[in-house]
Amino acid sequence: MKRAHKPRPRRKRDPNRQRIVDAARAHFFNHGFRSVTMDDLAEELGISKKTLYAHFP
Repeated sequence: MKRAHKPRPRRKRDPNRQRIVDAARAHFFNHGFRSVTMDDLAEELGISKKTLYAHFP
């Protein structure tokens, strides 16, 4: 007997998450993927690395 597939709950749109993604994308294009650090992104965004890792574990 098959179980019904439950759709995965959708994430609420988080404006902070999108802001982080946008900043990361800009840094990757400007400096290259391998040279961008979490410290760079945290400084650019004015947030802590802990906050970055909370959004992107």
